[in-house]
Amino acid sequence: DGFASWDSINVLCSGHHYQNPDPPFNFGIASVFRTYDGGQNWKFATKARFVTAFFQPSLVFDTATVYFVGGTNGLYKSVNRGYVINPLSLSFFGAEALAASDSNNITAVGNNGIIYRTFDGGKNWVLQNSSSINNLWNVIFIDSLTGWAVGDAGTILHTTNAGYSWVKQQITQPLEVKVNPEPFATKTTISYSIPNAAKVNITVYDVTGREVYHLESPEIQNAGAHSIEMPADGLSAGVYTFLLVAGSFTGMGKMTKIVP
Repeated sequence: DGFASWDSINVLCSGHHYQNPDPPFNFGIASVFRTYDGGQNWKFATKARFVTAFFQPSLVFDTATVYFVGGTNGLYKSVNRGYVINPLSLSFFGAEALAASDSNNITAVGNNGIIYRTFDGGKNWVLQNSSSINNLWNVIFIDSLTGWAVGDAGTILHTTNAGYSWVKQQITQPLEVKVNPEPFATKTTISYSIPNAAKVNITVYDVTGREVYHLESPEIQNAGAHSIEMPADGLSAGVYTFLLVAGSFTGMGKMTKIVP
């Protein structure tokens, strides 16, 4: 299910479909393997009898500490490079990922928008308000305060205060935009469809990147199909790039002006 490493030669991997090497040779039990030589040889480290589902090493610290994600309890820890693995005091079924700025400040994310944070290396965990109910699949922190979590339906959450508050961020989403006629001599029509009501701005640039034309809808346009006629007065013959912005949605394209 995943890998973790202390350096280029000491690597752990784990998964839950490995066949138990000891009788009764059952499948499905989570197992951990190690390499000390950069992957030339792998040795069986241990089997997590309490885990029969998704299970992967997620964080490593110092030369021995490993945090695992998955299984019934959700979060596990080893202090001897994966030879002995124990569940943490926090039971987080549906945990998917861990991130840390240091060995004390660790954040766990998972299903239904759940986020937990520990400030003492996993002894105590605080449930944070993610402001989302979507499943979260990954998390990253660049320092003890600043991090992002991502999940279903384009969910991006951002924190600048160690997760005491999380803010949803918007993704600029593309629009399909058409120009007709193309090429054009005296005027053309830009057609598009917007998913939400918004004012529409169209900016046209020449080949040097200089803005040569700007058009804004006189009022907020309803969701659906629209078109805006663009006269070519004052434009020299040549190729132009245009950018259409409608709220958090954008569309780009090229148009060609020819001599009438």
